[in-house]
Amino acid sequence: MGPNSTVNLLSSKPLTNSPLSDARLSSIVEGAEASFVVYGRVVRVIVSAEALREYFGASEEPTSWLVAFDANSALIERAAKNARASRGKDTVVLQRFDSLLQSTLKKMKAR
Repeated sequence: MGPNSTVNLLSSKPLTNSPLSDARLSSIVEGAEASFVVYGRVVRVIVSAEALREYFGASEEPTSWLVAFDANSALIERAAKNARASRGKDTVVLQRFDSLLQSTLKKMKAR
C-alpha cells in the first residue's frame, strides 16, 4: 500500500465500543495514541506517523494522523489485542514494519 492508500475498516466490529480516550498526538513517538481496554487492562496504544501514512492514508500533517487513527480505531484495537497477548505490555507501539500490525491488516482485508 502506498502513502495515499486507505483501508476502510469501519465495518469491522470493535472489541469495545470505542477507545477510552480520544486520539491525541503522542509525546513518545511521532504519531497518535489512545487508550483501549484489552483483556480487562487499560492499554496505551501508539501508532507511528509512518504507519498511519503507509496503512491508513494519513498525510504529513499531524491532524491527519488523528483522523486516520480515529477512522481505523477498530483495526488498531485488534492489533493492540494481538500485541498485548504476545508481548504482555501495557503500552503498545505499532510501527510501519510491525509484523502484528501487518498480519492484522491482512486478516481484516481477507474478510
